[in-house]
Amino acid sequence: MYTDGYYIDENGKRLKLLSSRRRGPFEGDIFEQMIRASDIFGAPVCVVLRNDTISRHNLDFDTDIVIGPDWDFFFRFAEIATFGNISQPTCLYRVHQTNISIQTGSQKRLASLAKCREKAIKLRRFPECSLQTRVYIFYDLLVNLLTGNGERQSVVIQWQEFLDLPTHERARLLRLMASEALRRGEKNQYIGDWLSESNKLNPSDWRNTVLHALYSLSPRLCQALIGIRASPNSQESSVSPFGDLFRSGPGSA
Repeated sequence: MYTDGYYIDENGKRLKLLSSRRRGPFEGDIFEQMIRASDIFGAPVCVVLRNDTISRHNLDFDTDIVIGPDWDFFFRFAEIATFGNISQPTCLYRVHQTNISIQTGSQKRLASLAKCREKAIKLRRFPECSLQTRVYIFYDLLVNLLTGNGERQSVVIQWQEFLDLPTHERARLLRLMASEALRRGEKNQYIGDWLSESNKLNPSDWRNTVLHALYSLSPRLCQALIGIRASPNSQESSVSPFGDLFRSGPGSA
């Protein structure tokens, strides 16, 4: 069971409802919604679980995950149990500058969230999820979280779960991985292979063909053109995930 509640500041002032930053509410079998993103519950203080379910399935927190251990725990719990929702606010979640979500550096954050994604993909029920959800999870992992780690990206695209995606989706993800690596100016030995495989999988997509041909002609020129096309605002965010809360006024929930 999970409920609503309020984010509060260091002085106890109510900022926003937890539900203002959530999808849903969802009830029953919420496994697919849980692994899609971590914004079902908000702060874990709003959740009550059956201890016998935890004990029977030997569930525990992954201490190697700095950001998202509760999300990892909850989607593993949701794989075997159902949930109800109470819309009434029952708790207060204090947000301050010492929250681990604020203090953790971007690289540790990405590594932790990537591990959550990888564990979700390997769950027994992952193949049951809709194609849209499976593609979304691989996109987040390969293009957002593992960017800069070409070796790991090349391992993941060999997983059976990735190979089970339709050919055109695999081609698109490979092209987007390569495009992001080029946009970031990475010296990545795998880019050419990704573009070649993308074009081979879906040669009817002109974007795959053009990007592959351009990279084959001149990697440096291809990188320059990708950089020009990219939005000037497309840069890594260093803003606190709770920044919108601190900008909120009284009664904004």
